[in-house]
Amino acid sequence: MKKRISLFLAVLLMFSLALPCFAEEPSGPEPEPDIPEYTYAISAYAYLTIESNGDGTISLWCQGVSGISSISATIYLQRRINGMWRNIYINGQDYLTRSASGSLLATDIDFDAGYADHRAKVVYHLVCSTGSETFTVYSNVDSR
Repeated sequence: MKKRISLFLAVLLMFSLALPCFAEEPSGPEPEPDIPEYTYAISAYAYLTIESNGDGTISLWCQGVSGISSISATIYLQRRINGMWRNIYINGQDYLTRSASGSLLATDIDFDAGYADHRAKVVYHLVCSTGSETFTVYSNVDSR
C-alpha cells in the first residue's frame, strides 16, 4: 500500500513539474510611456557629447508655446563620484545661465570634460503673461 501511495505521489509530482506555467494576460490598454507634460513648453531637452580628446558640448533646446515672453536655463555639469551625481565646475563656475526672449532657447555650451561619467542638469524657467513654469531636464550620460 505504501508503495502505491509513493508511486502515485511521484507520478503526480512529475506531472505537476512538467506542466508549463502561464501568467495571466493583463487586461486593458497598454500603459503609456512616461513622457513629461509641460504647461508652457512644447519640448525641452539637454544632450551631452564628449569627444575622444575630452572636449565636451551640451546642447540645449527649449521651445515654448505661443505667448512665451522669455526662457532661461540654469546649467549644471554633473559627474558620477562613488555612485552619486555631484555638481562640478563648468568652465570655472558652479553653473552657467542662458536666456532668450521669445519662445525658443537653443544653444551649445563647450567645456573641458576629461574622461569620467558626466551628465548635464538643466533647470528651465518659462514665463508668459498668464504664469510661469520651472522644470528640470537631465541629459544623457557620456563617459568617454
